[in-house]
Amino acid sequence: MIITEVLEKPDTYIIDDFLTPEETRDLQPHLNSLEWKQFADVGISNVELEKTKGYHVMEEEFSEVEDYYLSKIKSLDFITPYRFDRVLYNSFEQGNSPIPHVDSMRMGAYTYIIYPNIEWEESWGGETSLFFIPETVSPDPRERMPLKIYTKPGRLLIFPGNMLHSGSGTTVPKSRYSMAYQFWNTDK
Repeated sequence: MIITEVLEKPDTYIIDDFLTPEETRDLQPHLNSLEWKQFADVGISNVELEKTKGYHVMEEEFSEVEDYYLSKIKSLDFITPYRFDRVLYNSFEQGNSPIPHVDSMRMGAYTYIIYPNIEWEESWGGETSLFFIPETVSPDPRERMPLKIYTKPGRLLIFPGNMLHSGSGTTVPKSRYSMAYQFWNTDK
């Protein structure tokens, strides 16, 4: 595994080769078996925007698959949350344009995104754009510029759950999958 701190964004890390090629391959039947739903983004005016394919599993309903990758996350030489609230699977397709959002409004929340595609080319799109944490935004416009994290098979991206971010559609007729383990930092 290769761990890189993303200096342009606070508390943000990329871990390449988090999944082995075998784990990535073995995950494909699970991704294909999910009952994908059409999730609708809602704009600021409460107008329903484009739908994208997604599926979520709450912590109490984690299967062996979610538990396996959770244990792999917890085995990192990193401070990890004591629990995760859910896993959100995304399947972004050609032409999708999901809107930027945060996964939690709380400081101390985290999102861990696994990219489980077997193969991916940077030119195929599907990148994750990281923007800023709304509560700590700087007047410096350079700090508000999005940073694009490109999809790479087996990659893990870690960032604060209250950071504004967005996935993106692909430029080819292929789905870009992700598994987002989300810790909302709420009291249970």
